[in-house]
Amino acid sequence: MTVQFIKVTKKDRVCYAPVPEPLEEGDKLEIMEMKDEALFPPAGKNARISLSRNPMVFVKMNDGFQRILMKNILYVEAGGSYCTLHVHGMPAILVSAPLARVSEHLDGEYFIRVHRSYLVNKLHIESIAGNFLQVGVVAIPISKFMKKKVLGSLNMLSFSK
Repeated sequence: MTVQFIKVTKKDRVCYAPVPEPLEEGDKLEIMEMKDEALFPPAGKNARISLSRNPMVFVKMNDGFQRILMKNILYVEAGGSYCTLHVHGMPAILVSAPLARVSEHLDGEYFIRVHRSYLVNKLHIESIAGNFLQVGVVAIPISKFMKKKVLGSLNMLSFSK
């Protein structure tokens, strides 16, 4: 299956969308096509598509692709060769790919691996207590091997007496 979408080059950024943003003078429009496997290429291929520094990801849903803003993804939960994306304001989305492949497509500025089964969007961490992160009403475990890296990647402000 091939999906057509629009690439809009704004003055200082590039936007991809199934429906173009309002155009202004000086914007360039380009029709592009993306194969299903472009979001999750076979693991053996050397050439990868990286969506790093892109504020969105297109997720295959039913017979098309749904645009999801990375800032709206709360966390990703692994379950064998599948992952569940938990997105603010949407039902959970099941993706047929392991967590390692999904994480390649999510911007490292937002997401951090906190456990072998979880990627968490740093924007949605409400609190940290012991070995758990609070994301909304969900407590997500932090692996003891990952805790130092997790805490080091967050903007922590603490004072000693």
